[in-house]
Amino acid sequence: MTQMKYDPYYRMAIQGPENQGAILRLMSNMVSRTEPTAFFGAFAYATKRGVELLCETLEAVSPNWNSASKIWIVSIDFGHTEPEAITELQGLPNSQVRIPYASEVLRQRLRPKHTFHGKTLVCHQGDTLDDGKGGILIGSANMTMSGLCFGHEHVSAFTWIKRRRVPNSTWTTLDASVQRLSELFDASENPTRAFLRDYAARRPKRIRDRSEDSSDEVTRISSPNSELSLRENAHLATATHLWIDVNYVVQNRGRGRPGNQIDLQHGTRVFFGMSSVQVPRNTFLGEITVVYRGQRTPCHMRFGNNQMDKLNLPVPEDGGPPEYEGKTLLFKRVSSDKFQLSVRSRAAASRWKSKSRNQGTLFEMRSGREYGVFS
Repeated sequence: MTQMKYDPYYRMAIQGPENQGAILRLMSNMVSRTEPTAFFGAFAYATKRGVELLCETLEAVSPNWNSASKIWIVSIDFGHTEPEAITELQGLPNSQVRIPYASEVLRQRLRPKHTFHGKTLVCHQGDTLDDGKGGILIGSANMTMSGLCFGHEHVSAFTWIKRRRVPNSTWTTLDASVQRLSELFDASENPTRAFLRDYAARRPKRIRDRSEDSSDEVTRISSPNSELSLRENAHLATATHLWIDVNYVVQNRGRGRPGNQIDLQHGTRVFFGMSSVQVPRNTFLGEITVVYRGQRTPCHMRFGNNQMDKLNLPVPEDGGPPEYEGKTLLFKRVSSDKFQLSVRSRAAASRWKSKSRNQGTLFEMRSGREYGVFS
């Protein structure tokens, strides 16, 4: 994520295989800073999973989410938008959805005369942009999991905390652009159930069978039987670093000898490249390579009888640190199945926690033990 020196409110994120999840993180940052009471989204295409991920993320970082007004413009051009995505948006509290040129596109067999290809999210406090904090995010990402997490995309975000600090020329352009979107919303059609049924029937089979969110990366973390929420899975799958507080460690090597098997929140396996789908207790999940001080150790992970993801680590005093108990561990992704391990005291690990807190990716287990991710 890049900050332009000439403007303290401008951010840009370039997303790709080496920086997955960058757009979701930038969006979270913008919304958490502005605490909006109104959202306005305009997207060319949307999938049900994309809507769920976007809304879970916004709800997690916005204290006003349920009471906030929400208006959306989503196109059905070429049939890429899933009807279920529109229904999902309609079902949100205080939410309205409009489809540009809807009847015309349907008559034209989903081949629009005027394509709608916008990808914009506006959020602000109060009834208008002038009322308080706000932000606008514009780029190439659709309301899909691929767009928000995995695809080659880029977005720019402009956030204002005080209106008077925004140059008048910038504000005039911003205000006019949002007004144009509002006019398009007013001129667009409200999709009824009958309309959505008709639209669903006309979508080409090749589009239905191969959506933007049908990739292996999306499938791995979006199982309906997942252990964690879609938002948590997305952050785990795209982060480069995972840290976890370790309290008690079972003496699996015998009494008086420090153990090397730690319990992680169930579902944390996603960070290590494993599927989010639920499995029976005591199921072997896979093997990864952990690198500690230059030494590589094959380490196994399984879903334990206590419903935790259990990871075996390098043995203390035999390739591993003196102990894991009472420490905070950091795993850095080196490749898809190789992770570098660092072990620190709670105090020394505070910087890791701050990074997660700033990105909205600090989590807590039922026991109160903390873990988090960052990139």
